[in-house]
Formats: sequence, C-alpha cells, structure tokens
Amino acid sequence: MKKLFLLIIAIMATTSAFAGFGWQAEFTNVQDDNLKGNVIAVLYSRYEYKENFGEPTPGMLERMYATFYDEKGRSFLNRDLYSNGSSYTEAISTLFDYTSDASGITVHRPQITCRTDGKDIDNYRPMILALDNSYEQRMVSNTKCSDYLTIDYKYDNNKVLTTYTMISNGKIAAKLVAKPTANGAYEYTIYKASGDATEKGVRTYKNGKLIRVEKPNKMLMHSIDMESFPMGTYSYTTGGKLQQYCQIREINTDGWGTGNTPGRKFVYNKQGDEIQWIDGHWGWGKDKGKMLWLEPRVVYTDYKYDDKGNWISRIDTKSSRKYIEIREIIYCNSKEELQQKAAALRQSAGELVKSKQQ
Repeated sequence: MKKLFLLIIAIMATTSAFAGFGWQAEFTNVQDDNLKGNVIAVLYSRYEYKENFGEPTPGMLERMYATFYDEKGRSFLNRDLYSNGSSYTEAISTLFDYTSDASGITVHRPQITCRTDGKDIDNYRPMILALDNSYEQRMVSNTKCSDYLTIDYKYDNNKVLTTYTMISNGKIAAKLVAKPTANGAYEYTIYKASGDATEKGVRTYKNGKLIRVEKPNKMLMHSIDMESFPMGTYSYTTGGKLQQYCQIREINTDGWGTGNTPGRKFVYNKQGDEIQWIDGHWGWGKDKGKMLWLEPRVVYTDYKYDDKGNWISRIDTKSSRKYIEIREIIYCNSKEELQQKAAALRQSAGELVKSKQQ
C-alpha cells in the first residue's frame, strides 16, 4: 500500500508508527511478521533472482536488514543495510525503547536513528547471529545520530488509540486525536507541526478491528512518519489477517467514481503467509457500482519453511523483476532464555537512546 496499496502493505509487513494494527494495542511485530516460536532476531536478505541450470539462485545482494525482538514480541532494534552489489552503501540502525502502563500496554516510545557509510560492517552478519550489540555501541558513539523522536500513546477502555503524539527535538512534529462517537465509530484529526489539521475522518471498529474509514473532510496527507489507512472498508480472515480492502465509492458530478485502484483481496497459504493479490475495480454500464475482481496475481512463490513453521526463503514476483528473499531466524530455547537475552540487549539499546536524549 504505498500511496493506496503500500499503506495496506505497511499494515501487514512493517513496523508501524502506530501501536498495532488498526490502532489497537498491542499488535506486536512478531505477530505482524507471522513468526512462531521463541524468536529473538531475524536476518533478512534480498537478492536478484538468477537461475543456475534451471534452479533459482541468489544473484546480487540488494538489501539486508535485521530485526531484534523482546520478550513481548516488540522490535527494539532494526539494522538496515543497502547494497550497490559490490559493497554496502549505507548502514542504518534504529533503536527503540518502551515504557508500558500497569496493564503492559506501550505508552511511551523513544527512538533514535543512526546512519553510517557502511565501512565498518565486515562482521555484520556474524555479529547478528551471535546477538552481539557492540555494533550499535560503536555506531552511536562514533556517528552523528539524527531523527531522535519520542512517541506517546493514549488509549480508551476499548484499547483503541485515541491520542498519538510525535515529538522531535522537544517540539510536536505530528499529533493524532480520536474521539468515540457511537457504534464503534471514532472521529479523528491528524495535525502537522504547525498545529493545523491535515486530515480528518471517521474510523469504525468492530471487535477491536478497523472495518471502515471515511474522510468527510478530505485533506492532503503531509509527509511524516505516520501510518494512515486509506478510505474504505476492511475485512479479516479468522486468523485476524487483512483479507479484503474495498475503497468507498465517491461519485463526481459527471457520475464517475474517484480514487485509485479501489480494491484488493489478499490470499494466504495454510501457514498464514501471503501468496496472491486480487485487484478489483468499479464496474460501469450494467455493472456500475459493483466491485469487479480480476484474475489473481501471484506475489510470492516457492516458500520454504523451517521446523518451527517460519519461512526461510521465498521468491518475490510482485514487480517485473523477481527477487529471492532469505531469512535466518535466531531462536531461544525457552521463553525464559528469550526474556533474559532480550532484556540485556534491550537495556543496552535503551541506554544508547537515553544517552542521545540528554
């Protein structure tokens, strides 16, 4: 969902600025990544697709990143590397810290992003697999870090996010305020740094899930690191994954509908991983006002899984170019071990965040 659809993809596959899917606390990163078992870290590599004697073979490395998870399934450290094929061009680390309320819901999250030119990353992969956090310590100490943010969250009794405040350098960079009306509906307003409203609308929830977004007062979304759901209706699988999105139809004076591609269905395999998209469009003539669905579009194939049921390789076919994606997953033997190791790594990350805040 990038603009329309990349926004939907972000719901499912990225670390959201908001605390969880549909603004409901706490939809964790482990759930979002569909990971099973006591996962503490995942190293992801993306390669150009090649064939060797007809067999898929990783080509040039395009990107590599790692995510570390704490005992609650929240990501507290992301390492991101970009490659030009022969060397790494940039290394980025984003460190998160969390403060929870008495019920365990995140109410405060500081984060900091540090960038370097990628020279000091020869031991990147083995350090990740060894759960070594000294890379960030050197990076934060020797690199000018930027993008220091704090995010504060407030929820109502339904655990729906009602206030989201992003603060940068001591000033509000963005704010969202949502107020319940009736029958699960919330009127919301998003403000930019000047204090002016940049988007208004209504979101409706059912059983804690976002099912409808309306924007009676449409405004242009400003460019900030804040996730926004496109206007439309949403439905889910029994497992809670986004199953279908349909854009709410608007009619211009000439009788034609407005907006981009108006709908998408998502198809998953039995492990809960995405395999197909089915795009839709509004009909015309005798089908005017109906959603017409096209042939399925394959987006991921050739999944391979480990013994925990997590995918470790797949082929990305979403664009005109194919890619091979590989995940190396680091497990702990027990919940207790995961909690201990994550606590030590997270404490180190949290201290680095706090050191830059002062």
